[in-house]
Amino acid sequence: MKTILKHTALLLFLALGFTSTAQESIKPEDFDLPENTEMALEITGVYDGVKHTFTQTNAKEYQFNSNGLLAQVREMITDGFGSQDTYHYDGHGELVKVDYLLGTSAGPVTGSSTHSIEKEDYKTTYTRKNANGDVERTIAFFNEAGELRGKSFYNAKKALVKQIEYDGAKTYRIREFKLNKVVSDIVYENNEEGKLAKKLKYTEPGKTPSKEQLTTISYNEKGDADKMFVHYDNEPGTTPRVMNTHTMEYVYDDDIWVARIEYRHGYYKPSPTLDITLRRIKTADKMYTPKDEKSLLDFCKQVYQHYLDTENKQD
Repeated sequence: MKTILKHTALLLFLALGFTSTAQESIKPEDFDLPENTEMALEITGVYDGVKHTFTQTNAKEYQFNSNGLLAQVREMITDGFGSQDTYHYDGHGELVKVDYLLGTSAGPVTGSSTHSIEKEDYKTTYTRKNANGDVERTIAFFNEAGELRGKSFYNAKKALVKQIEYDGAKTYRIREFKLNKVVSDIVYENNEEGKLAKKLKYTEPGKTPSKEQLTTISYNEKGDADKMFVHYDNEPGTTPRVMNTHTMEYVYDDDIWVARIEYRHGYYKPSPTLDITLRRIKTADKMYTPKDEKSLLDFCKQVYQHYLDTENKQD
């Protein structure tokens, strides 16, 4: 069989947006990028191991200003649908406005939101007001040492929709609410390097005791996640059983990954397609990018074979 790769997305990638909340993610590190990133292009898609084809599903481009803050995000979802978000800051580097542009086949749609910060003793309030006048707020709470202890998120109707509780630097708990009831309750635990190592989801939120679903994550020598084990939910105090295993493999340019493929085994049925993410990153020092199109194709074929080999061992 002749190996064919649909190159529309890959050629664009080699030749060479985000949703908002009351408190924005505006630094490169918030998007798993080097802190001195100036521009990043991220393309996601699926690789079909049988047909040897790549199909793009999304593309995002991030631009950061000279102060290392997010300046613009452009996203292409389909050929006729995309968006552009432009970020504005005051002289202190605080976000004050975001302009939105949504491009559709019917024509552009524009809008904006304004942002403000109010600090009072051990509390900081982040406010976001959209073009319709709807106001969302995030309130962050600190202790006397200035350590973040919690965040509360309120929607335009002043209803609590999410709450984060921090227990030191390693553990935090996120609860989500709907109509004053807990609809999601998850405890996260970081490792010594500050990366997520464990997630414990209470699958019966609001019930005491609740069944639990454990997820654990391991990392490779470069600090990127390479294995994730998702367990069946279990009664508290019992030993959980692994439900499925997610494996991530990478292509690196120096220590920065520029291509990643994820596959999974266990609960899911075998699939001929694998999820792939490509990145091209420009920092103040260097451009990080995949070597060439052939190397990407070889990587896809190699990982797909790994997937088949490990799938056979599951049987």
